[in-house]
Amino acid sequence: SSTGPLHLANAAGTPLLGFFCPAKPHTPTRWGPYDQQQWVVTPNLDWPEICELKNCPHGGCLNQLSDDEITEILCTQRLKTIHK
Repeated sequence: SSTGPLHLANAAGTPLLGFFCPAKPHTPTRWGPYDQQQWVVTPNLDWPEICELKNCPHGGCLNQLSDDEITEILCTQRLKTIHK
């Protein structure tokens, strides 16, 4: 499973960051870490309702995530856990 390491890290209480495309078969709700959903990154797209695995007209949506977006998400979530 491609999410195996993510679930092992979650089970061990290790901080993690999971990347998921918005295609319905790959939703983080289904495959993501159950108690760390705030650490899931999915591209913010206007067209997720049309995203299908075999018919996706926008292939490579995860490549659209910039380093700055990922860094901002990581820092924001990390600060939230520090200030709990």
